[in-house]
Amino acid sequence: MRLGIGVGWGPSAVTRTSEGLRDGLGTWIANLRRAEESGFDVIGLGDSQSVEPELYTMMAVAARETSRAWLAPMVTNPVTRHPAIAATAMATVDALSDGRARFGFGRGNSAVRNLNEKPATTQFLRDYLIAFRDLVHTGRATWQGKEIIAEWITSPIPIILSAYGPRTMQMAGELADGVVLCDGADPAIVERGMKLVRNSARAAGRNPEDIQIWVMTRASIRDDHDEAVADVAGNVASGALLIPFDEFVPEELRPKILEARARYDYSGHVLTVGRNIELTKELGLSQYLADRLSIAGTPDECRVKARALADLGVDVLYFAGSVRDPANAIERLGAELSGV
Repeated sequence: MRLGIGVGWGPSAVTRTSEGLRDGLGTWIANLRRAEESGFDVIGLGDSQSVEPELYTMMAVAARETSRAWLAPMVTNPVTRHPAIAATAMATVDALSDGRARFGFGRGNSAVRNLNEKPATTQFLRDYLIAFRDLVHTGRATWQGKEIIAEWITSPIPIILSAYGPRTMQMAGELADGVVLCDGADPAIVERGMKLVRNSARAAGRNPEDIQIWVMTRASIRDDHDEAVADVAGNVASGALLIPFDEFVPEELRPKILEARARYDYSGHVLTVGRNIELTKELGLSQYLADRLSIAGTPDECRVKARALADLGVDVLYFAGSVRDPANAIERLGAELSGV
């Protein structure tokens, strides 16, 4: 099982304080290198223009500052990025990184909400995936009834579709090269998602083993369990926005999750301090979200959870960034979980 981690840059991603963008650059580059040195196989970079710097600028720098890890948007969206712009940007990153680019995208969350736009519908997401796929495979595609061209693209880039719900998971099995299961780190939740993806692949006449299974979780390792959970509090707060109301959500928490969604502060998305953390505490959701959406705790606790996912056949275990101490998270997660 490969390990991946999000490495953010800027005042919203390095310290989540007023530290300036230029001051954060050196820290970010050091964390990119630290991630590779710590054994991570995938480095993810966020695309949320209202809370952190521009995705493809970061990816180009990351391509030059790393030598081994796959590089992926985690994740971009079809609302703010025309498929030809995304395809040519990814092709550029792929060339700069000697073929290490992977295209992670989903419906859109904070990047879209902070512009007062709506996430992509299922049909829009499907059309976008097909257009992007055709562009990187053939240099030509049809988008919204018009032909679009980027014939200089010379190598297909794997498409990894981010999925919280069953329709998107099924779409990944049908059309994508991989899926990011985002709805929980519990093995039972992950196994359910894997079955949906693989059954959809079979129905589409594809080999289900060809679809990479990525699991996105929030993560921190500390010697003290509560300290680790506090590290990911801001990030798990965002999980209330998107998790489906399935059998793993207690009935008594559903009204509270709806209230969390209504009151969520998108301008403070995944910040490690601020109103969203206090909101989930107020509503009594902090423990549930941490249990469902994170691998956070002592080294032994985290190894047990990670091994359970490896045993299921997960290909990539990806740790979202945005923790209180990124350098510590990178080093400890890499040291304790590499080779699981």
